[in-house]
Amino acid sequence: MNKRVNKTNKPVIIDYIINRFTKIAKKNNNKISIIDIWDVQFELEIKFEISEYQSEKITNQVLEVL
Repeated sequence: MNKRVNKTNKPVIIDYIINRFTKIAKKNNNKISIIDIWDVQFELEIKFEISEYQSEKITNQVLEVL
């Protein structure tokens, strides 16, 4: 069963996303591909046990701010 994104784990998940995108961008001349985004979303689903919908939603929220 998947966990929910809530007030407790949302900041941790957001920090994880930002850190992963930062590392990926440093390796790729400050570029992030759609494949990189999908990979990070998949990592979120496994690491934080969240659904595909939740990983997409929170990743998109982070990308809108960046």
